[in-house]
Parts: sequence; structure tokens; C-alpha cells
Amino acid sequence: MMKTLEQQPKTGWIRIQAGRYPSTALRYAYERKTKDGKRHIVVLTPRPISLGEARRNNQSLDYDLSMIELFVSEGGKGDGAIVAGAQVEIDETKRFKITAYQTTPTKLVNVYTK
Repeated sequence: MMKTLEQQPKTGWIRIQAGRYPSTALRYAYERKTKDGKRHIVVLTPRPISLGEARRNNQSLDYDLSMIELFVSEGGKGDGAIVAGAQVEIDETKRFKITAYQTTPTKLVNVYTK
């Protein structure tokens, strides 16, 4: 999955904790409307791997993707979750499915659009 994702064109950038970490290129972004009118946004990107982590060559390297899922109302407010390290597959409905987590997903609250 990672090799395929890295070959995709950049669709944008994300920066978590501005100034502490470099921005990361987004390689996949998808949006659809839910039955209740919310925007369902899914973003998938390669997870940044630190030099120390790469040198240790431990099991964490198996979780090389990050996934963000957001649900935003028509008014621009919402919530979601971010998974910093995951193994992801495509299910029979052609949607991304997280099959294993490196860490517990972090809940995102008070998400809003500008």
C-alpha cells in the first residue's frame, strides 16, 4: 500500500504542532456526503519515520501510514479521529479499512472549516 500511495500526486499538506514537526504531503483525500448531510472526509498519507525509529528497525515500521477521518456539518463544525500509525487495506466496497493500529486513535473535537 505504501509504495502505491507514494506514487500518487500530492493533494495537499498537513502540519501537526506547527513549528515542531515538518509538514507532511497528503497523498490521498476523499470526500463524500453522508445520509444526514455531513461531509465525510478521509485523508491518507505516509507516516513520517524518524531517523532513530528507522535505525532501530523495530515493529513500528510496519505501521507506515497515517489516516484522518472527519465528519463536518453543513455549518462547518465537526469531529473525527486521527491514527498516527496504521496498517490499511481496501475493503470489498473500495473503501479504506484500518486493519491494525500502532497507537490508539486520537479523537478530534471542535473541528471547523474556514
